[in-house]
Amino acid sequence: MRSTLHGSLSPPGHQDDTAHWQRLHQVVQSLHDLVSDGRAQEAVQFAEQVVEVLAGAAHQVTGQWDELADLAQRALAAHAIACRLVRPDPYRLAGWLIRLQLTHPDGPEVRLTEYTDALGTAGLAYYRQGAEAACRGLPTVRFGQTGRYDRHRWAVSRLVHELADHTGDPDLTVQILATDLSTAWQYLRIASELEDAGRSEAALAWVERGLVAAKGTGAVPRLVDLAVDQCVRLGRLDRAVELRRTAFRARPGLDAFLRLRAVADHAKSWDRERQRVLRWLRQPGEDDQRRNTVLVEILLWEGDRDAARRAAAERGCDPEILVRLDRVED
Repeated sequence: MRSTLHGSLSPPGHQDDTAHWQRLHQVVQSLHDLVSDGRAQEAVQFAEQVVEVLAGAAHQVTGQWDELADLAQRALAAHAIACRLVRPDPYRLAGWLIRLQLTHPDGPEVRLTEYTDALGTAGLAYYRQGAEAACRGLPTVRFGQTGRYDRHRWAVSRLVHELADHTGDPDLTVQILATDLSTAWQYLRIASELEDAGRSEAALAWVERGLVAAKGTGAVPRLVDLAVDQCVRLGRLDRAVELRRTAFRARPGLDAFLRLRAVADHAKSWDRERQRVLRWLRQPGEDDQRRNTVLVEILLWEGDRDAARRAAAERGCDPEILVRLDRVED
């Protein structure tokens, strides 16, 4: 069977050789036959060779890649069944599973649920050590850097995510997500993962890091929303108000004003915060008309038409707001 296996893969450009593919199917079927015949120990070693050869041939095959991938997955399934029956050395098994995934990123998908019994507690712990070591070996993509397609990074990510799903450990998910901090979305994903795990302190810390990294970008409002939610949940109302105030000054507008009001009301500090907002809007600066437009819009929302009219007359505002002001007066 071993000689059949190594002689079965067609050279590039001849993937349509029916006889070769038939022999490959026979080899994979023979693995399942070995298990059925009570020769699981032999099947374990042979299956590892079959899987490695099939996975290694992925880059040689173009026309029938799906068929090759299916054969590799079936071979790995036979390997998992055999391992459950004979319980091989858990450390060796864990090491082989990790090497398979890192050496052959396009290889079959390892499902840890199929290896739980064979690995046992010790084997799974060893597997985790290997996965975390691979994760630590990835260079962190910093905010604003352009990521590039990296098969090794993708393989490590798939490995760690699958382990995290299997164990239910959010720390593993955070560890792999933290290797790519190129966008604010990554900070949001990490914070959301921690929030779902009930770890608000850690979630807030990641959001705060995201706010620093993403300063001045369009992603900030979403980070602020999450940060404020975490602060309110933790009872840090002063910090929640500060975040809303900073967000308002970065992008002044009625919506940001109302968001600030909501959290300041909750903190019982709205009267003082409102006066601070109005003073800031009235301060002279390069964006006088923009600020004054927001001031007029706020005063209109509050129903103070006289004050809105005076503010518009003194420093001007956008034509659209003037039309609204005229409409109110009519």
